[in-house]
Amino acid sequence: MRVLLKVVAVVVVSAIATRVAGVLAARQSDEGSEVSDEFNRTVVMDSLDFRSQARGLRHGRISVLLGAARLDLRDAVLDHRGARLTIDCTLGGLAVIVPSEWAVTVDETLVGGGETRIDVSDPDGLPEDAPRLTIDLLTRLAGCQVSTRDVDPWR
Repeated sequence: MRVLLKVVAVVVVSAIATRVAGVLAARQSDEGSEVSDEFNRTVVMDSLDFRSQARGLRHGRISVLLGAARLDLRDAVLDHRGARLTIDCTLGGLAVIVPSEWAVTVDETLVGGGETRIDVSDPDGLPEDAPRLTIDLLTRLAGCQVSTRDVDPWR
């Protein structure tokens, strides 16, 4: 019985230490704010709800490991040359919400399974000068949604 208690204690302490280390590492790599034209967010065993209000968004990066993130871009304005979003999601979930007036292209790579749902306006049906967003998406055993509707990464 003592051996079992020691093993459980070691597992619990290890899980807590891993969580704390992940949160600290994520905070150190975060750059930019909700109004920045470039941002970087990392989520490790946690959740993130980020709403960009950039006036000339050029680039954003989100990395998710064993967590969930929601990125709402409906209040953002893209740079006149367009913008790029880089997403790396491992064993987690991510939702990206975009305005229906944007021409969105998703270049996805799925590794080991997972699911990507894309529900955006058809770029061919939008004006030539519509704001353009390119999303580079890498998922490993994860789920990602890109939509013009409010979606929940926790479902």
